[in-house]
Amino acid sequence: MATNAIGRIHGPHRRTAEPCALCLAAAQPHVRKPRDTRFRPVVDALLPWLLALGLVLLLAIALDGAARMFSAGIAGGILVGSAFAWRLHRHDRATGLAATARVRAELSAESDARANAVVVQFEWAVHDIAVLRTKLEKAEREAREHAQHAFTAERDVRRLERNLRLRDRRSAVHAVKQPAAPAPPAEPDSIPLRCKLNDDGPLAWLDLQADDADNLPSRVRVFERGGNVICVSDPAVHGASYGGREHHASLKMPLPPDLASAVRRGAFDDYRFEALVAHRWIGVRLIASSLSVHRDKRGRVFRQG
Repeated sequence: MATNAIGRIHGPHRRTAEPCALCLAAAQPHVRKPRDTRFRPVVDALLPWLLALGLVLLLAIALDGAARMFSAGIAGGILVGSAFAWRLHRHDRATGLAATARVRAELSAESDARANAVVVQFEWAVHDIAVLRTKLEKAEREAREHAQHAFTAERDVRRLERNLRLRDRRSAVHAVKQPAAPAPPAEPDSIPLRCKLNDDGPLAWLDLQADDADNLPSRVRVFERGGNVICVSDPAVHGASYGGREHHASLKMPLPPDLASAVRRGAFDDYRFEALVAHRWIGVRLIASSLSVHRDKRGRVFRQG
């Protein structure tokens, strides 16, 4: 009842739901205090022996004769027992103090070890935090550098794009103003050659004439059906104009009897003619010619039947 009344008067503590213990103790001054159970050496160890000794001494004073002697012996035994009890108490006390000191030393060593472990862990944590902070600063610095490099690269790219647009615009304007250049002539797969068979003497040969100034042959060869070369012409004789530019070529090619017979008949299916033009062998289209062609020094052509 008193506790409930005091709780209602003082109210709950501001941090807990229960009334404050100190407030309750201050509000109840007449409450019995708990008994002190601590060991008191004079009271607990010597008081019983002193009471027994005092009783025996009173008996020794009150009695006479043998009873007094007996009481004096009992008093001496009580003194000896009290001395042994006090010595035993001192020994137990020393033993207890030693055990307490040992336990305290163990607890102190354990607490020191735990404190050292906590300190070491704290140092590790501080070191880890320092390392992480260093890495963070390095990462931030690298991020700033990369951002700067990216900005520089983007600026260079924009400048290059602007230069390319200007160059394309200038190229387009120049292409519009400049007339279109003629396309280079394609390399032919074959060239025409005028041919005439001369078989008046013991050895027949074939006169070849090329009038295309852009594709003048230097030699002509003939392949049979088996892929073997059976004859090659002499080096070409090129005619030049006053400007020094070659404008025609004449070749003479000795013919074996079977090829001469095929030329007379006009049967060229079993043979393939090739001409060497600009270091490249290309095909030849033979055109039969019955007229004699003569050129003067100026490059004028005269034909005779």
